[in-house]
Amino acid sequence: MKKFTELPLMGQLGVFLVVAIIIAAAGEFYYPDLQSMDVLNKSKGEKLAKQIAENNAVRPYEQKFKEIQVENKQLEIQLGNLNNVLPADRDADGFIKMVHDAGALSGVGIRRFSAGALGTKETYMEMPFELELDGKFSDVLQFFDKLARLPRVVNVTNLAMGPVAGAVRGVRRKYQDNPSATVAASCMATTFFRRETPPPGKGPAPGKK
Repeated sequence: MKKFTELPLMGQLGVFLVVAIIIAAAGEFYYPDLQSMDVLNKSKGEKLAKQIAENNAVRPYEQKFKEIQVENKQLEIQLGNLNNVLPADRDADGFIKMVHDAGALSGVGIRRFSAGALGTKETYMEMPFELELDGKFSDVLQFFDKLARLPRVVNVTNLAMGPVAGAVRGVRRKYQDNPSATVAASCMATTFFRRETPPPGKGPAPGKK
């Protein structure tokens, strides 16, 4: 076989032409794949940048959402406390038990527990009870202190107190079963509950003309 340099001029030119065609064909074969990969990489980069931007935009709201969750939890606690001090149900029996328990813990005898008429306010109802009690002076003071610390709000009014052997306003009779009692007392203990709002169209019927 002849060497390349031994080929005639036309033969050498033919070899150069064939090599050039092969190189061009190879370039045409590989170039579209490289171009597709470049386009794909650019697309992925744009999507990643968009996702990062969205995450950065949402991040301030994540902290705000956490703050809202904490606020909601606090509101739930406050609502629970409100339900205790101003319940939706009058629960008269539960209130009477609270007062009797306070008396028993203080060493005070609750002699009378008379329900009064309900009072209607704009957003709540008043539920008064007239109490008659006796005990040692210090125990009676402790009893009223316990009333002030009950879960439900209690307002004590019209209080009268005096020696157990004397006449005390509101005390209807004397009891002999508590020899350690030194004072007798009467008062009005009023608790409260939320007023139910009537459904629309269910308000009180208009008065007759």
